[in-house]
Amino acid sequence: MKTGRILFLTSLFLLCLIPVASATSGEDNLNAKKSESTYVEYTYKVYGDIPVVKPAFMEEHYMGAEIEEKWNTFLSNYTRSFDVSVGFSDSAVELVKPKIYNAVHKLNKHFKKLSMKFDVDPLILRAEMAHVLDCANVVCFEEDTKELEAALSKASQPEQLRSVFQKIKLVQ
Repeated sequence: MKTGRILFLTSLFLLCLIPVASATSGEDNLNAKKSESTYVEYTYKVYGDIPVVKPAFMEEHYMGAEIEEKWNTFLSNYTRSFDVSVGFSDSAVELVKPKIYNAVHKLNKHFKKLSMKFDVDPLILRAEMAHVLDCANVVCFEEDTKELEAALSKASQPEQLRSVFQKIKLVQ
């Protein structure tokens, strides 16, 4: 019980150590990118705001309305339903980038367990889940995600998945 909390606090501490590069002259930016590259492995460009999809049926999320919007956007971005006329089923569901989809679902279950079993601050969990969903919703439309998907498939434990998502940086 205490080891899970210690792991969570350790990963949160390491997340705080990520340096933030300031907008300065060219040489300073080069040095900042060199030091930043040791921490941030995946950088994705965000054009404008991350879109929010309003599906016909909203699925409730245990973390509240803000996460609920992002969660429903995630579900509608990563699942495609098709009508099938052959066989016993009348519809099929296709997953877009299933490694990312499964990793987000695994983290969602992990955060739910943490919020129930341990006395972890729900604001911290909500902020981390928001980051995970933002990353997933942006990465869904990226073409070159092979390295990220390989890292997510190597990560078998939720703590390893969290560290992979912490290495993703979204740039405006």
